[in-house]
Amino acid sequence: MKHRTQIPLDEQQYRTLEEMARSRGRSMGQIVRDLIDEGIARDRNHDEGRLDALRQIAGFIGEPDVTGREHDSVLYDEEQHR
Repeated sequence: MKHRTQIPLDEQQYRTLEEMARSRGRSMGQIVRDLIDEGIARDRNHDEGRLDALRQIAGFIGEPDVTGREHDSVLYDEEQHR
């Protein structure tokens, strides 16, 4: 199912899209859809990158005597707080 929408563009945005469409031999609508898809993919990759970073530190602390109260000293390697 496809949905129709209207998006107000300023003059520069319209001209840029028009030029992109002309130079690529595509419709302005297809250019907008492509740009939206690229933005969605970039956003998902960014979120996945954050999750990967969290997954990498899972189980990082294996010391049984470290509690949640000492998380700053562990995360920031503040030996004086241990």
